[in-house]
Amino acid sequence: MAVMREPWAFFLLYGLLGGVCRSALQNVAPGAMVAQWFVRRRPLAFSLVAIAPPSASLVLPPIIAALLIGAGWRWAWVIIAVGTVAIALAPIVLVVRRRPEDLGVEAMAGTGPPSLRPTPPLREKTTGPSRKRCIAPPSG
Repeated sequence: MAVMREPWAFFLLYGLLGGVCRSALQNVAPGAMVAQWFVRRRPLAFSLVAIAPPSASLVLPPIIAALLIGAGWRWAWVIIAVGTVAIALAPIVLVVRRRPEDLGVEAMAGTGPPSLRPTPPLREKTTGPSRKRCIAPPSG
């Protein structure tokens, strides 16, 4: 983007490439990883993944503004691109694996693939009157 000379080229490239990359990196990939790596705490993990992009929208504008003022818009794009690769993409490629089994470990708080795992009961069974007895109209 640092070599763009015309506004239409910027809008076209940013709109197409940015949209495809954003949906792949913010929605699809993290969702797939959370589904593979977390079992019992999956809702919490999905929540943390879902809050990351809005948090970045809160933190990044002042940083980008400082870059634009200090380095100019062309160098700001270069710095943002290099920073994105260094901070986000490189660790994903080097560290993250598709499934926990690829590293010889189990998914967090679970055993085996999710489809074969027994579903835990929602609550402990207690002794007491049956549901039918509780719902039945009073006799008498």
